[in-house]
Amino acid sequence: MDNNNTTKGYTTANINDFKMEVISLLNKIRKQVGMESSDATVNQDKPNKKTATQLGILKIHEFKLNEIMEMLEGMETEGWIEYKQDFIKDFESAYEAFQPTIIK
Repeated sequence: MDNNNTTKGYTTANINDFKMEVISLLNKIRKQVGMESSDATVNQDKPNKKTATQLGILKIHEFKLNEIMEMLEGMETEGWIEYKQDFIKDFESAYEAFQPTIIK
């Protein structure tokens, strides 16, 4: 539970836990984008506008999460403390974008 008495499906307690969460979300996003893309290729259908938009949003978040991972590599605790809120804000945005199921 966080300070607002809500339960989150991830932890941001320290830099190592946060890295693992970012890696996990990146893998989920990549898998979802890959499945949707291959499904469109196999069926030779264009994804509908809603699916295409949601996939575009996921790709943007994937880019942001990749940037976070690059910044976290080799970051000391002081840097983590300084930028933690910005990282968490971007992560939560990606996490929320991924949560709704993409429906065709």
